[in-house]
Amino acid sequence: MALALLLLPFLAAQAQAQPVPAPGHWPQWRGPNRDNVSTETGLLKEWPEGGPKLLWKATGAGDGGGPVAVAGGLIFVLGAKEDKYCITALDGAGKLVWERPIGAKTGEYALMRYLGQCCVTVDDDRVYACTAQGRLLCMAAGNGKTLWEKDFVKDLGGQKDYFTYRENSLVDDKLLICAPGGPKGTLAALEKKTGKGVWRSEALKDPMPQTAVVAAELGGVRQYVVLTMKSVAGVAAANGNLLWRTDFDGRTQVASTPIVHDGVVLVTSGYEVGWHAFQVSKTGAAFQASELYAGKQAGTHRSATRVGDRVYAADGTLRCFDLKTGNAVWAKGTGYGAILATEGFLIVQHEYRPGLLALFEITPDEPRERGTIQLPEGSTEGATNQAVLAGGRLYVRDIDVIYCYDLRGPEYKEPPPVWRIAVTAPAPRPAPLKAEKATDAAFVPTPQDVVERMIALAKVTKDDVLFDLGSGDGRILIAAAKSQGCRAVGFEIDPELVKLSRYNARVAGVDGRVTIEEKDLFTADLGPATVVTLYLGAPNNAKLLPRLRALKPGVRIVSHQHLLGDAGPKPDEMVKLTSKDDPGEHTLYLWTTPLK
Repeated sequence: MALALLLLPFLAAQAQAQPVPAPGHWPQWRGPNRDNVSTETGLLKEWPEGGPKLLWKATGAGDGGGPVAVAGGLIFVLGAKEDKYCITALDGAGKLVWERPIGAKTGEYALMRYLGQCCVTVDDDRVYACTAQGRLLCMAAGNGKTLWEKDFVKDLGGQKDYFTYRENSLVDDKLLICAPGGPKGTLAALEKKTGKGVWRSEALKDPMPQTAVVAAELGGVRQYVVLTMKSVAGVAAANGNLLWRTDFDGRTQVASTPIVHDGVVLVTSGYEVGWHAFQVSKTGAAFQASELYAGKQAGTHRSATRVGDRVYAADGTLRCFDLKTGNAVWAKGTGYGAILATEGFLIVQHEYRPGLLALFEITPDEPRERGTIQLPEGSTEGATNQAVLAGGRLYVRDIDVIYCYDLRGPEYKEPPPVWRIAVTAPAPRPAPLKAEKATDAAFVPTPQDVVERMIALAKVTKDDVLFDLGSGDGRILIAAAKSQGCRAVGFEIDPELVKLSRYNARVAGVDGRVTIEEKDLFTADLGPATVVTLYLGAPNNAKLLPRLRALKPGVRIVSHQHLLGDAGPKPDEMVKLTSKDDPGEHTLYLWTTPLK
């Protein structure tokens, strides 16, 4: 008896130290089938006033907009902490289980986080994640130990477009399907347990896709449907052979996950591209992709959600249309964003009202609202990610914070676990990461009508010399040189963007007036400038401020979205506008030197 009494405190401490299992199964981007549809039943059919019960709130997810993955009893999330990307594993009570850095941080543009969301992929006892620079890791799910890693560029000869990598790797049987892009093949199949190469899609060589790859059976053949800036294609799962391909006119960015159902492949993009649906069929051994319709609905940056033959999407308006015809069924309201479907309902996040989610009952006509959730401390950035439903819990990420809400109704039955992750002793801290050059801010293209308004605000003439700091694909330089006949100089640190912008200037016929230098903008000589344009974050603007103050009198400085630091000079003029290519509000600021 005395021994038992002595053991009680020890056993209680041991029990307390065991992670609380997180129920449910949402192991990757957009759920088990990559469709953002939950198959759970018995959930609340109406949310009470004030919203469902908040079970817990956890901080420490890091800076980022990607959703969580829930599998094997743990919750995983990718985020930036200080100067590193990290994977954080939590238990079902929101408590930290382990955390590991996986690579150097790359800046993320806060107002457009939804364009580059990345989610970890969980497969039994392993976790797969990739940094924005293309460092792919396989880690032990129970403690974060690195099991193998690949570099998309150095090891796989990958090629990104002018965005950073947005990898959401797919586990399919014994393979890990990833998308390094480039001349060796857009897709790569690796052995999921070892990282050893199995095949490349040698006949499809587009730069890395900005969208997630989807597995499907088409014409009786297992394949991976991939959408890039140039193509919609099907790649054979068995060997990487190109089964079918059709052109796609992607503009600026293409972020939406393809929808595949009943032989129909549906893809979309913003910037006036719209929806494109293809019927994929097979005659003998040959596949064909014939267009069903194009542009019937406004395109969207966000991934849509299909239930049956109806597609639910948001381009600022919540829309429903028929998958096979593209015909509109209904349209409702404004400002809606990411959509999660479950048991006859839609859970919709609001694009421009921070931290607001609504429950809609699906009806033949317009949906009926059945309650809302307002996050206790809503982000000023709006609904940046996609909510996740697993084990009757709704997980909503608000940058560094994760909220867990209870959606279980009286008839809810928790589904059995697909697998259990055994949490083991913490893995030794990895050796210091290899030095990587992390960019200060990711390239986010400015819509063309906003570019034109920036040039007009600065009153650019043919006698001006316009300097664009962080010139990206060169669109501001090219537009100013074409419309005003001025000289234009850009500074860009990314060599791929430098090559792209020089090519764009040559195609536009203004390469004689446009110069793009591969240079750190913080070291560039700004002396010759009479106009300076910026689309950087406020911290970078503040870092530039001493050099902007040193410019000669009369130089016009135009900044898109950001002031010159929190304590910087007040602008002489401020303009707000809405782009036809981007439903969000854009703010332009103008200063004239000497800065006050």
